[in-house]
Amino acid sequence: MRWSTGALDGDARRYGLPSFVRVWRIPYVEAGRILFERVRLLDEADVQRFDSKYRQPKGQSLRAYDPDGHLERGSLTKLLIVEGEANAASE
Repeated sequence: MRWSTGALDGDARRYGLPSFVRVWRIPYVEAGRILFERVRLLDEADVQRFDSKYRQPKGQSLRAYDPDGHLERGSLTKLLIVEGEANAASE
């Protein structure tokens, strides 16, 4: 379940963006399978043009980024909320 970068290509319609937009793909995982990928626009000009840095597929509700499933298992005694998936991944 790796993060990757590249053009949206065939996935563009799901995100309401043109296919040439370069993004960072962030997989949201549950029970070992990818539910959806949230994308972060990489080019500042695209961020300005489309008025947002992040997008998930149309109709997909955003959820807590928990790639290791701790929330699902209830294995936490403490929880720190961090804004942004990249910040969480860099911890």
